[in-house]
Amino acid sequence: MFLGISSLTNGRLDLADLEHLSEEDFIRWTRRITPREGDVVFSYETRLGEAAAIPSGLRCCLGRRMGLLRPRDQIVRPRFLLYAYLGPQFQETIRERTIHGSTVDRIPLKEMGTFPIALPPLDEQERIESILAALDARYEHNHALGARELHVAHHIFRSMFGGRIEGDDQLGNHVTVTRGRSYKSSELTGDDRALVTLKSVRAGGGYNPDGLKPYLGDYRPPQVVQPGELVVAHTDLTQAAAVIGKPAIVPDTGSFSELVASLDLAIVRPSGLSVSIPFLYFLFLEPSFQQHAYGYANGSTVLHLAKEAVGSFPFVAPDRERHSMFGALATPLLNHRDALIREARGLAKIRDVLLPALMLGQLGDDRSAALLYTTAAG
Repeated sequence: MFLGISSLTNGRLDLADLEHLSEEDFIRWTRRITPREGDVVFSYETRLGEAAAIPSGLRCCLGRRMGLLRPRDQIVRPRFLLYAYLGPQFQETIRERTIHGSTVDRIPLKEMGTFPIALPPLDEQERIESILAALDARYEHNHALGARELHVAHHIFRSMFGGRIEGDDQLGNHVTVTRGRSYKSSELTGDDRALVTLKSVRAGGGYNPDGLKPYLGDYRPPQVVQPGELVVAHTDLTQAAAVIGKPAIVPDTGSFSELVASLDLAIVRPSGLSVSIPFLYFLFLEPSFQQHAYGYANGSTVLHLAKEAVGSFPFVAPDRERHSMFGALATPLLNHRDALIREARGLAKIRDVLLPALMLGQLGDDRSAALLYTTAAG
């Protein structure tokens, strides 16, 4: 797998959208260094201050603008190194030593070995590490279990409807499609309302909570996204068309009282009881719908989905009994997944509060980052 700076999210690795490499490319990209469990990877350009630990079993290489710190035994514990990097003291050091360029900001890697980093005795490192790592482990467990619930629901859909997707009935007879709101950058502010943006849809489908942007602009009532509603990406900035036509179910965020869809998305709502949101979500993930959507996409660098793309999809409307049975099986799985993710968000907030408190409360020596092995991909 190929780790880019977009893989770093709030002190964790987001593995959902990673690119896969051929064996030949993997060997070429790991000539300088092969990341291993316990290494800390970080961004040395643009997304400064972001870092994450390499988990067990991940075979990966570093992309451009990515660096790596490897802890030395008997000096720093691997997981504590990550927390020290994310802590307020080292974050301030990064800010002080950032080189501000005309296009991007960067960390001077050749000087990074002189950056001071606070390292208490190993037993104190272990105490702090154990507290924060327990929260991280539970967070990762919840996400893994939630992914399994989603996988099971998708398997049920395919076992019940997989051979009967395409037909003569147009999807527009069963849903309404509402395009989102165009906005100005000056409207991206506030703390009570947010835009659900293109970034809210993961490559390959699914919801990304990091895609919300505060919003104070105008909107029409149909452009409000209610918790549990379905959006489909109508724009794609990726060359591989990894986002266009992909669905996401937007959960209750707990942070904003109102969500509004951006122009890059469309809200797809059942217009009756013939199809449900879980059914539509998995329908949109099917290759037949994806191929249909791609046929309605246009643009040389940025892809745009035609407004009639979703409604014109020819499919077989499910019979009432089978559809009801699917809902009875899939809905509890999706609800459980949502509960797991909500709990994970709460755990993440607790860790984010505890981390600076524990790091600032530690009594230790300022050591040089030269005690750590540092490298970068290029």
